[in-house]
Amino acid sequence: GRSTLSKQSRTHRKADLWDNQRKHLEEVPALTPLATQISKDLKAIGFKFLGPTTIYAHMQACGMVNDHLVSCPFHKDCLE
Repeated sequence: GRSTLSKQSRTHRKADLWDNQRKHLEEVPALTPLATQISKDLKAIGFKFLGPTTIYAHMQACGMVNDHLVSCPFHKDCLE
């Protein structure tokens, strides 16, 4: 079937999701431009209550992004 998400939501580099060199918790974002675009696309096709923060939390939970600080023992494990 044809994807209903915008090309911008579907097109991203792995580095955009995984290049995390954050050293302080304050550097971890609550949302990203990609999460914002996905949220807009989902709302456009009828989804409700899916803001960019919720989308970004889902991206974290399913492993699309690595938000472990570089000092965290799991940071390196997530890169492999």
